[in-house]
This record gives sequence, structure tokens and C-alpha cells, in this order.
Amino acid sequence: MTGFEVVSLINGVRLHVPASFARILPVSPCETDFPYEIHSWVALEAIVEAGEVVYDAGASYGIFSVMLARAGAEVHAFEANPDVLERQRELVESNGLRVTTVPVCVGERSGGEVEFYRAPGLASVASSRHAVVKRMHGEASMVRVPLLALDDYAASKGHVPGCLKIDVEGSEWMALEGARRLIETARPDIVMETHPRQMIGATLGDLCGRLERWGYPLFDLVGGQMMEGAEFARAYAALPGYVLASSRLAEREFVGGLSRRHEAMKRRWAVREGQAETIRQAKKLMDGGAASAIPLLEQVVANCPDHAEGHYLLGFCLHVGKREVEGALAHYEQALRHGFDPFWVEYHIGALLYESGRREEAGGHLKRARALDPRHEGTKALVEQLGV
Repeated sequence: MTGFEVVSLINGVRLHVPASFARILPVSPCETDFPYEIHSWVALEAIVEAGEVVYDAGASYGIFSVMLARAGAEVHAFEANPDVLERQRELVESNGLRVTTVPVCVGERSGGEVEFYRAPGLASVASSRHAVVKRMHGEASMVRVPLLALDDYAASKGHVPGCLKIDVEGSEWMALEGARRLIETARPDIVMETHPRQMIGATLGDLCGRLERWGYPLFDLVGGQMMEGAEFARAYAALPGYVLASSRLAEREFVGGLSRRHEAMKRRWAVREGQAETIRQAKKLMDGGAASAIPLLEQVVANCPDHAEGHYLLGFCLHVGKREVEGALAHYEQALRHGFDPFWVEYHIGALLYESGRREEAGGHLKRARALDPRHEGTKALVEQLGV
């Protein structure tokens, strides 16, 4: 097994992804072209120009920050969760880019601290000022983080951003409140993910109404069409939405180009999304015997050769259902290369090699699996039996 490739394709953009991202899907180092926040990316790719100042509010691991910096933007990334900042720094440095990281919570004013609920581990992207995080993730903890208004940050830097990308898990209204001067005077483009069920300070209807009062037309980035604020609020009252608010939407040519980008995006990922139902059917068959799912999974990887889960499940079925060692190993390797959770791949490769009497080879994979998840009982038992 060769391990991870260090270059990944994310929304078609080639990035170096450090090994520390190995379990952070969908951006693990691998050969698969991952769709990542594709609705927001359709807008960002259409509006952000080289040399433009972009504020990435709610940058998390910095995926968009790096993609925008690679496109030539001057990116300022705002992130309140201390658990992800080291990964963000690694990603920026591994790509040889410059991103200004600001470890704060973007909000309605500057000064003081606010309560911030950080979700643990790979769920960290759900961290928010809203206490609902503790109900969603039992191990979430509360920390106090500094609060900063984007108006004050821009004034301190002496520049004006051309684009605000906002993904702040319910603090959308508060972020706009703290950017009022910028919005009223400079009218930057706004690409925003909305979280109605955990929104602080207002409703989604209030938010859309404010954008429209500021003179912004709205474009629904999921549906790929212009939409009135009230209609958007109804459509996304119970689930996240993605909206572009931009003066450019008054131009028919720009709207047409954006719609074409949206259609191209849908076509690009349609084949992969079409495999989801086949995967569900295969999993049901696996309950009655792993070998019975093999024809369906062979169909998945034939239609989508970089389908990581398809390769993993096919490897598992060949391993458990038919004891085809080399075939199973080949598909496990493809699953690893294309970004499937490396713990499960390494564990099952180790188990298969152990069962096949290839103890020395098994030891290396099981040690890697144990490093990824030290608490897994099956891995610990095999490692102890091997004495490695």
C-alpha cells in the first residue's frame, strides 16, 4: 500500500492536503475530485477576482480560504474555534500561500468575549454561538472567544473587501450587523450559508428582508435561480440554504453566466450522486450476506472509478463474502487512494492479511489503524496477538 497522495482535487481545484487531514472528509488527501460546499463555490468562483480582498467569516479548516488565495484573492480568514486553527495553518503553508488568519468570532460589535460552543473532533464544523450545539453533540464544550465586527476590522486595515463569504452556523444576522457600514457604503458581494434553526438575533425572513432593503437582489444557489427574500425564507425554513446577495444580479448577462455555472456543476456531480441509491441497495443486501452485494458494487465502481465507498464496500465483500484476498486488497487500496476513512481501510487490510498468514505485512497496517483510533477493540486485540 502506498498511503496517501499529497495532492487532492476539491471542486476541481488542485490543492496540497497535509496528512493531518486524513480523516477530515471530504478533503482527505486522495485522488478523488471531492465536491466541497459546491453551492457556495459556484458563486465564489464567479465573483471573486485576482487581487480582490475577501473576508472568509467562519473559515473552519480553511478550505475555501486556500482555494480563494490560489485564485489570487487577498484572503482574511476569521475562525473562532481554536481546535481547527492549527489545521488551517498547515493547509495554508503546505500550499505556499498567504492567508491572514484572525482567531475571533465575527459578530455584531468589537470588544469583549462571547460564549462559543465547540463540537469535538470531526464535528467541529458545527461549532456555534448557539447552545443547540450541546444538544447535537454531547461532548461539545463551551469556551469564551473574542468578538469582532467586520466594520472595525476593515477600518483597522484600511481596505474594503469586495466579497464577504459568511458561514457562521447561526450568527449570520450578527455578522451582517457588524458589517453594516461596509455593506451600506461599499456593497460587497455576499455569499452566505444560512442556518435558520440556530439563527441568533433574528429569523431567516428578517435576514433576507434586510438584504433586500440594502438593495441586494438574491440568487438561490441550491435551486440555481433568482428568488425573492420571502420565498427563500420559506424554502429554507427548516434546512440550510445558500444565497448570493450581489448588485451584479441586476445584470442579465451575469445572471445567465451564473445559471450556466450552476447547471455545469449539477452535471459534473450527477454521476456520483446517482450511485447513492445503488450503495443503499448494496448495504441492504450485505445484511443477508456480503457476497450477494458484489454485483451492485461492481456496477458502482465501473460507473464511478474513484468512488471511495464503493471500493471499500466491494473490498469488504470480497474479503468477508468470498475470501478473495488479492481482489479485496486491490479495492481496499483504491478506497484508501480515493479518500475513504483510512482507519477502516487499514484495519480491514490488516485483518485480511492476518487471516491470510501474512503477519508481518498485517502488523504495519494494524499499527497505522491503531494510531488513527487507539480505542478500537478489534485493532488492539490483533496488535496484541501479533506482538507489534
